[in-house]
Amino acid sequence: MTSDHSTEEFLQLEQTASQIVEELNQLKSETLHYSDSTKSLQESLKINTRLGNELSTASSELATLSGKISAEFSEIANALIKVQSNYTMLRNVIFAGIVINVILLISVLAIGINSR
Repeated sequence: MTSDHSTEEFLQLEQTASQIVEELNQLKSETLHYSDSTKSLQESLKINTRLGNELSTASSELATLSGKISAEFSEIANALIKVQSNYTMLRNVIFAGIVINVILLISVLAIGINSR
């Protein structure tokens, strides 16, 4: 019975050792997986950091551009106001000239009629 008991004990230890080896292999596989995941996360972090910096720069440039556009828009609006003012003045001058010409024409006609 000792021999059978020893054989059984040996087989049990061998099975336990095989299970431990299997678990160690699984642990190694998981460790490699976690290591790969960590590398991927680190790479993603680098990319996200770079993109964040680029977005920050782009946002700053857009803010600067927006300020320039706003200033240019103000200048354009002021120029349009001047054009409108000049147009109104020119229209008034032309209208006054037409009125004067009509008055002169009427005067000439009146003088011509009175001369007859």
